[in-house]
Amino acid sequence: MTSDRTRNEAWEALWDANRLSRYYLSLNQRYAFRDKVATVLLVVGGTGTLAPLFQLQWIPEWTQTVCGLMVASLAIWTAVVQYQNKAAISHSIAVECERLAEDCRTLFNKIDGYQVTDEVAQARTSELIQAMDQITSRSVYAGLTVDDKINELSGHAVNEELTSRYGC
Repeated sequence: MTSDRTRNEAWEALWDANRLSRYYLSLNQRYAFRDKVATVLLVVGGTGTLAPLFQLQWIPEWTQTVCGLMVASLAIWTAVVQYQNKAAISHSIAVECERLAEDCRTLFNKIDGYQVTDEVAQARTSELIQAMDQITSRSVYAGLTVDDKINELSGHAVNEELTSRYGC
C-alpha cells in the first residue's frame, strides 16, 4: 500500500506529463503554422519578383523591388527564428511527454490497485519526474518560447480529461 503523499506525487506527475504533452503539441502547431505562412509569403514574393520577365504591363515597376525586399527580409527572418526546427523539437518533446504520461497512468493505476509498494512507487515517480525534466529541458536550447495562455489552456484540458477518467 502507498501513502497519500506518494499517491499525490504520482497524480501530479500524471497531470504534468499530460499537460506538457498538450502544451508542446500546441507549440508545434503554432510553429508549423508560422512556417507555412512564411513559406507562402516567400513563394508570393518570389513570384512577384518574376513579373517583369513575363512582361506583365499591368503590374507596376516598383512591385519587383518590394517583392525582392520582402523575400530578402523573410529569408533572413526565417533563418533567425527557425520555425521548422522549433516545430520539430516541440513535436518530439510532445511525443516523449505523451509516452511519459502513459507510464504515469500505468504507475497511478498500480498505486490505486494496491499493486505496488510505497518505496517502489516513490522511486518510479522520481524517475518519471526526472525524465520529464530532462525531456523538456531541450526546449530552452531550441529557443522555444513560454506561452502562459497555451499552458493554462493545456492545464484546463488535462483537468477535464483526468477528472472524467479518474473522478478525482
